[in-house]
Parts: sequence; structure tokens; C-alpha cells
Amino acid sequence: MHILKIDSRIDQIAQDNVIEPGTYYCEDTLAAQMMYLAGGGQMEPLREKRVPDFAGSGAQLMWRNEPDTGDVNVCDSILIGRTGGLGDLTLLTPVLREIKRRWPAVKLAVASIRELQQSIQNLPFIDELLQYPVSKETADTYDGWIWLENAIEKNEDAKTLHSVDCITKFIGLDLPEGTDKRQAYVVTEEERNWVKFSYPRIPGYRRLCIQTNASGRCRTYPMPKTGQVIAAMLAKKWEVFLLGAPGEIKVPEPRPGLRIVSDDATFRQRAALIETADCVLAPDSSLTHIAGALEVPCVALYGAFPWEVRTKYNPTTLPLTGVGFSCNPCFHHAHMNKHFPDNCPTKAKGYCGVLDAIAPEYIVKKIEEIALGAEFKK
Repeated sequence: MHILKIDSRIDQIAQDNVIEPGTYYCEDTLAAQMMYLAGGGQMEPLREKRVPDFAGSGAQLMWRNEPDTGDVNVCDSILIGRTGGLGDLTLLTPVLREIKRRWPAVKLAVASIRELQQSIQNLPFIDELLQYPVSKETADTYDGWIWLENAIEKNEDAKTLHSVDCITKFIGLDLPEGTDKRQAYVVTEEERNWVKFSYPRIPGYRRLCIQTNASGRCRTYPMPKTGQVIAAMLAKKWEVFLLGAPGEIKVPEPRPGLRIVSDDATFRQRAALIETADCVLAPDSSLTHIAGALEVPCVALYGAFPWEVRTKYNPTTLPLTGVGFSCNPCFHHAHMNKHFPDNCPTKAKGYCGVLDAIAPEYIVKKIEEIALGAEFKK
């Protein structure tokens, strides 16, 4: 983490995120980006650490400084800073829930990019949502800090441990046997009513929601094969909803039963639609995690990452991946325009060969099985 000082206002860092001149606590890459957008500034490493002592605390949570000064103080509030996407924040929810369950009096705040907070709104164990980067003035009012910079992205443990287990190890929180590690998401009644009014059920039809794209092309199932799945499910009298961010989905030729839910809907409205689905088909991305949190049957497609580190704790999620590839998994985190690792054998084709190897007809079969309540072994 770094201390960032900027003298100019920034309004293009992210949607609805306006950064006023001031001093902030910020991870290194974002701090450098903000200095560029502000036309200058200063940044230096954040040496102060306020560490919640999860391992040594009993009924009363404590915190200490690092470097260790020997002082131990009562921890009445914790600030957790996390960048990453909508799915990354959803994966954080089991950890937040456990902290609040064990120390209910502690005020728990999460600082994240404002437009990405949609995935963790309305959760009873989060007391406050703050804009990231968080100002020094605000952060200093909290007793304990947990900065999750590179807790997953550059952490070797993330290659073998589920994200929940990886983060708990990173912050020193021990989860007892039997702890609920499922992700959490809350749909509001207003959002449910929007779905009922906008997309009433068609009698006799099952409902399939498809997330067509992940944030990185290395995690996106090839669209021509997605089209084959869509055609097969429409022929089987399913209504099919294609879900995506505004401007993300090119409208195909209109077909009965096919709906595009993109430009006219928010992320939370699309998540509310998932709650009504008989099944979800999605890549390793946000709506896979939302489906898992809502306990909606989901067929999830994995290539770059092993499914065990993402969806192991989602009992209603069936992961599929291509087999027989020496490059699988590559653990590639897409960044900026680098959607594939340098040694990816299919990057010139614009897709992940591991995902491309999953046959559309096999996906269709698994959608029908899981929607009918078939038991499966991961």
C-alpha cells in the first residue's frame, strides 16, 4: 500500500468515482494511474500497519501496530480495502460474515470502487461501504486496517487454496471446522418486483440466464459455441436471457424466447433475474458467484483457473473444463489489454483453447440435468 497525494481532481478513474485533491491510501498500480490522470502528485510506501489480532483475540478483538511497538489496543472498528471485480468482492463475503459473527460489536467497513459495490450492498454484516481509494482522514478513524492488495492476484497460495481460505490465511483468521464458506448476496423486494413486471414467466418454459462475457477473454467461452447452446435450449422450450454490461452484447437476430438484458438493466437487476432462473450458464466471473450465493443451479465454465479455487464451496454450481491441455491452468489475470499469457497457444485466435474444448452439446446436457435437480460430484 502507498500514501498518495494529488493536487488535482480526477473524474475519469471509474464510473461515478470522483477523486478530489487530497491524501489517500491506495495500492501501487492504481496510485500510479491516479498520478498520471491528475497530472502529477506524490506517492510513498505506507509503513504504518494497524493489524487486527484475529489469532490472539478472545471475546474482545484487539489490534497492534507493525512494526510491533508492543502496544495492544481494543479494536472497535475495521476497514477492509479491496479492489478487483464484482466477483472478487462476492468471494470476500464469507470472511466478512465470519468476522462479524465472532465479533458482532466491531464496526466493519469495506472500501472498494464504487460501481463495483453493487455485489455487496444490503448485506447485514457490512456496516459501511466506502469509496476506494479511501482518504487518509477517513482511514485513520478506524482501529484496524486490512489492505487486500495482491491477496489473490500475486499470492502463490491462490493457486491451491479457495479464495475464501486464501484470504483468511492472508489476514490471519482461522475458520473453525464447519464454518459456512458460501458467498452471500441479498436481492431486494424492489428488485424482485422489477423482474416480475419486466420479465414475467412464460407458462411451460424453463428459464436459462447466460453471462456471455467475462472481464478477460481468456475466461470467456467462444461466442459461436455459446450460440449453439442458445439455439439448442430455445428448441427445447427454454426462455434464454443473455446478461451483460451496457454495450457488451451485440443484438442477434430476434428469436422467440430470446431476451437481451444489458443496456436497460443494472447489475443488481440482472442478479435479481438470476434468482428466478432454473439454471445459469456463466464463465469464471461475477454472475457465477451470484448464482452460487443465491443457490441457483449454475453450469460454470473454467479454463485459466481451476474451479476448486473459485466454486468449491458452492453446492449448486457444476464446473466444467476442457481436459488434455498442458497449459491448463495458466492462472492468467487479464490486465489492461493483455487478455492472454504470452505462451497461450490459442491467443492469436482470440479465445482460450481449454474453454473451446467444452462441447456445446455437453453443456446443454448438464444444464438440463442440473435444472432437474440431478445430483453431481465435483
